[in-house]
Amino acid sequence: MGRLVGVQLTVTFVLLVASGLFIRSALNLEDYDFGFGPEGVYTASVRLPDATYESVQERIAFIEELEERLAAIPGASSAALSTVLPGIGHRRAMVAVEGAHDPTAADLPRAGTARVTPRFFETFRAPLLAGRGFDRGDRAGELPVAVVNAAFERTYLPNGAIGGRVALPADDGAEEWHTIIGVAPDFLAPGIDPEHPLEVVYLPLAQAPPITMSLSVRADDIASAMAVPIREVAADLDPDAALYFMRSLDDAILAANASFVWLSALFLVAGALALFLAAIGLYGVMAFWVSQRSREIGVRMAVGGGGGRIVGLVVQQGMARISLGLLAGALLSVPVAWGLRGALLDVSPFDPLVFGTVLGVLLFAGALGCVLPAVNATRVDPNTVLSAE
Repeated sequence: MGRLVGVQLTVTFVLLVASGLFIRSALNLEDYDFGFGPEGVYTASVRLPDATYESVQERIAFIEELEERLAAIPGASSAALSTVLPGIGHRRAMVAVEGAHDPTAADLPRAGTARVTPRFFETFRAPLLAGRGFDRGDRAGELPVAVVNAAFERTYLPNGAIGGRVALPADDGAEEWHTIIGVAPDFLAPGIDPEHPLEVVYLPLAQAPPITMSLSVRADDIASAMAVPIREVAADLDPDAALYFMRSLDDAILAANASFVWLSALFLVAGALALFLAAIGLYGVMAFWVSQRSREIGVRMAVGGGGGRIVGLVVQQGMARISLGLLAGALLSVPVAWGLRGALLDVSPFDPLVFGTVLGVLLFAGALGCVLPAVNATRVDPNTVLSAE
């Protein structure tokens, strides 16, 4: 039974460490500095009917008109359309930097990509660090241009990105070089990568307008107040355009990163259950172990041994066994925590607060499981114990 308790303590330690790491990640998500202003932004996905918008020019006309009408909504300060939303997810593609990569190579680095309209950076309060942003002249048929973020410039063009060129090779092997005209800040768009800012290449939405995209409207006051006006604008422009996933950007970010919350709850329940079972098993084993030593305890008390000294001796011997289970749990938690590092938000996999708290909780539970049976044993009349023998 002693081995069973050791296994229970080991498993409990691992589950509680995982639970603590995910709980800290979930808490960090609430207060995380995304580097842009998600508050006050209302978002939605929009899909154009294929039959109506077969040509590039038709899609460009819709996109530009929609952006203008959304920005003109009373109570809205800015609006933009894009293929991704900041802080939610990202698309990655192979990228070639002129003078550094062969665009036909198979091992090109990958970077985040996003197609955006001219007001994208304004809407998310992320002013460019250098150069210029996109404008209405950056459309299909014109010079292909790009804006890269600061992380991209640091990694691939440390001497300055503006004027350089990048290519995003297509699956058919074709390549199109884009001239870099601006540098944007690292504002976690697209996606969340707290350890290392993701290298991102932004392209004009109007140079390759898609059928499906996301819209973002920044409100002067409450984001949800934009829901009805956005529906009205879209329906007036084209009643066949489908709007879905309508919600504030704050809610969208929480929904996209719900794994932190769900995994936290899952591991919390599993850890609590394991802790309960380990405590029950520990108490049962220690009570049984103490009962087997009842004659020894009776003799010690009969010859004048104090209850406090007897309890201390029992606890010392019991904690020696418990410490082995905790040590095994701590050692096993190290690779488990390291394996979870990719799912953690702004938390070290070896966070001392988490490990220290788990160790303290289990030590307390173990000590309690030793003390209670020992105290109960010292309350028994020594004569009764000795006569029973």
